[in-house]
Amino acid sequence: MTAMLMWLLRLTAAALLSLPPTTTVAASSSSSPSSTTVVRAKHVVGAGLGRTGTMSFKESIVQLGFGPVFHMEDCVQHPEFTPLWEQLADLSPLETIGAVNGGYYEPIWESTTFREPNSARIQLLSQIVGIDTNTTTTTKAETTNTNTNKVYMSTMDFPTCIYFRDMIEVYKQLVDDPREVKVVLTSRETGRQWGASFLASIGNWIPALRPGGISLALYLFPPFFRYDTLFQSTFYRLFPSNIHTGYSTISKREDRLGQYHDMWNKHVRTVMQEYAQEHHVALDEVFLDFQVQQGWAPLCQFLGITKEEQHPACPHHDNKETLAVPFPHINDKQAYARILKSMSLFGYIWTILLFFMGYCVLQWCKQKFSVHKKKKNKENNKPKQS
Repeated sequence: MTAMLMWLLRLTAAALLSLPPTTTVAASSSSSPSSTTVVRAKHVVGAGLGRTGTMSFKESIVQLGFGPVFHMEDCVQHPEFTPLWEQLADLSPLETIGAVNGGYYEPIWESTTFREPNSARIQLLSQIVGIDTNTTTTTKAETTNTNTNKVYMSTMDFPTCIYFRDMIEVYKQLVDDPREVKVVLTSRETGRQWGASFLASIGNWIPALRPGGISLALYLFPPFFRYDTLFQSTFYRLFPSNIHTGYSTISKREDRLGQYHDMWNKHVRTVMQEYAQEHHVALDEVFLDFQVQQGWAPLCQFLGITKEEQHPACPHHDNKETLAVPFPHINDKQAYARILKSMSLFGYIWTILLFFMGYCVLQWCKQKFSVHKKKKNKENNKPKQS
């Protein structure tokens, strides 16, 4: 029984990963860097949403030497950060369509909340990725890790992608040149494709959409309680609370979620244009619009990995060269479906077990009460001695 529970806990953590897309994506519209010598990156900030190939992107960044990378899986593996995520949510109220008190709301991601960095959020995010900003030992050359066994050198996926503007400032604490912190926006070919992928995977964790078995597991199995609390501040609040009733068909939900994808990407591009102007750098020195099926070439060039480094993954900026290392393609929709099915099944089985245990306890109590009552009656019926 213990082994089965541990297996399900690992499944739950794995199920929250944002698996990459299967569809072929269009080439990026980003131009080549304008400067002849590209400033080499030290940190990579992913601004793309989950389900835009972030797991493949994460693995590629690690192989290029910019890891460890903080991803949604790391968020799940560190529930001790939940109070910090709750504080971040409090510092980041979302503008909404509809009244929150009216029973539903639809958050606006591209709100003013995330357009400018916030010093309190920067402090909290620094703690989460392991950078100690409270001591004099944290320098641009060496970081002090206070919360984990490693400093996360890059971030991507939910929930850090929503705070990408703050994450830039987090890593700028460690560099001398703002061009050493580079932002990559991963995306799908169309918003509707992203909406369909979302609904088939991570969307199943949203309370309004998730299967009953998953809800039962999260509400009735104590080890899962903390995950539901964590997701309240990092994931649930980002999506319409009325997505099930307000958008009654799958097609309508895909369209609405597709709007989120497209508006968010537009927001990121606008913010990065403003950031480049503010720091007097070329946009293509700090920002890359990227889709994972483009492969190594644009990443290697953007991140400043030179030909002299002879990195086995990089084609030295020539797409026609044969690559020694294939670009990661972590994609298993069927595995994700199995995880969701297993989680839902476990929720129902666990609920049945709880009812069965409750029934057994009730019967035991009734039996004890019956024995006690018979004993009491027997004592009362004994003839009294004169």
